[in-house]
Amino acid sequence: MEQPKQELVRTDPLYRFKKHLIWLLIGRPCVVLTLLTTAYALRHIVKPEAVEKLLESVVWITGATLGVTLVYALFSLFSKQTRLQAYVQMMGDIALVTWLVHLTDAVRSPFIALYLIVIFTISCLTSKYGTYVLTLLITACYLGLVTQVYDRLPSDVSEHQTAIGFYVFAFFAVAFLSSQFNEQLSRTDANLALANRKLNDIRAFSERVIDSISSGLVTIDLQHQIISFNRAAEEITGFQASQVIGKHLNALFPTISDQLEAGKEILLGGHGLSRLNLDCTTAEGRQIQLGFSISPLTAVSGEITGFVLPFQDLTDVMRLERDVRRQDRLAALGRVAAAIAHEIRNPLASMRGAVQVLGSDSRLSDDDAQLMNIVLRESDRIDRIISDFLMYARPRQPEKEVVDLNHLLEETLTLLRYNSEIDSSKYQLLAEPCETPALTFADPGQLRQVLWNLARNAIKAMPDGGIFTIAIRRSHDGSLIQVDFADTGIGMTEEQIERIFEPFSSFSAGGTGLGMSVVYHIINEHRGKIDIKSESGRGTTITLRLAAYIETHTEEKAVSVAYA
Repeated sequence: MEQPKQELVRTDPLYRFKKHLIWLLIGRPCVVLTLLTTAYALRHIVKPEAVEKLLESVVWITGATLGVTLVYALFSLFSKQTRLQAYVQMMGDIALVTWLVHLTDAVRSPFIALYLIVIFTISCLTSKYGTYVLTLLITACYLGLVTQVYDRLPSDVSEHQTAIGFYVFAFFAVAFLSSQFNEQLSRTDANLALANRKLNDIRAFSERVIDSISSGLVTIDLQHQIISFNRAAEEITGFQASQVIGKHLNALFPTISDQLEAGKEILLGGHGLSRLNLDCTTAEGRQIQLGFSISPLTAVSGEITGFVLPFQDLTDVMRLERDVRRQDRLAALGRVAAAIAHEIRNPLASMRGAVQVLGSDSRLSDDDAQLMNIVLRESDRIDRIISDFLMYARPRQPEKEVVDLNHLLEETLTLLRYNSEIDSSKYQLLAEPCETPALTFADPGQLRQVLWNLARNAIKAMPDGGIFTIAIRRSHDGSLIQVDFADTGIGMTEEQIERIFEPFSSFSAGGTGLGMSVVYHIINEHRGKIDIKSESGRGTTITLRLAAYIETHTEEKAVSVAYA
């Protein structure tokens, strides 16, 4: 916005007036120095005695002019009254030229023409009527000088009378023409100032509209150099406009230039490109997914000068879409699996009863008895799997109460440390409890199951040992409790992350694949959120977010803040 402000100042009448004063200060000594140089040149061209008096007069007037110019400059530095400065300088110029004309013979003086320059200068600094008044003053000064020497003129004065009349006419002609010219110039400046104000208003309005758009907006030229970058684009990407304007688009969105080149013919034909979804990295290093639309940017003449790229942050939208798809799949699987589980459980019970009857026969050999025991053990295992699956498909309603997650964290780590399946020499278990009580309104038994399942999965993901950390912290506004489960294990692929909450999708040996499904259902029932960040070979971080419990003093019983 700096350039429009400068343009507006340049068309301001006061700015124009001050500029004329400055030019007058600079031009006055330049004129007299030119006169002095010319007088010295004439001295060497013609007879010295012919120009000696002229040169002496020019020297005097040059010194006087330089002196008053210095006074005017000091006056302008210490005084803000520009109008007074202008009138002082105009009256001073009239006096200086009158003195010069007087020194060089009023009627035959070659410097009478300087009055014309003074009149033109006056017309630049004052109004039309002011110009006429000061022109009358100049005429009076000139005629006064002529009157003083009129008696000394030769007897034939008609030639001199004609010259005097011509000069008086020239004074008023220049006053009229210069005042008309400056009046027209003032009107032009006023119209230009009005047009600039309107243009600046339109520009400011456009910038406010663009900045108020919730979508990011980038404009580029035909060489893919960034021209503009609105406020929403700064908020989404984390980059400031000053950091990216003038840079190539690839510096911000590395893969979109290929899309532009692929659709170049369509864009240059005046058509836009449909939505493009691209993965990008913010200034903080966070991975986000953006949706772009690309349209040609045209000038008034219709020529395509660049491209407009509006975009939105689709990270949360795509995460919600994945959650919806996951829930749809889980719901369908749950309905089918519940029916199948019931159908399997009934014949399984009959088979188990029959095997138990057969096993009660004392005539069975040791091998037969061992086989009977295997059948009974495996049937019990199948029954447990079915029970777990029925709990996943039809979980019980949570019985909520105030729970401190710090205490559940201690219990979970204690169970892990004393678990015979975990080699304490291979694993380092770290706890980072919240500095204040991490209270939430939840079912403690179900949350214990969530923490245990996630902790066991993290240990299984580190077959060769590693570091497992559970950290609990509050959000900045205190409305959420966040629990991070971080391991340094084998990590997961994108496909595994997508399917991790589906039943029977275990990626570890010996697992049923129901643990993460149960975790998802419990967190969902508590109106919480669960996020997974993982990279193959670099470990996994699972984050739970639950509503914090906040006491209110207006009710007998405290309530919890719902997850937003």
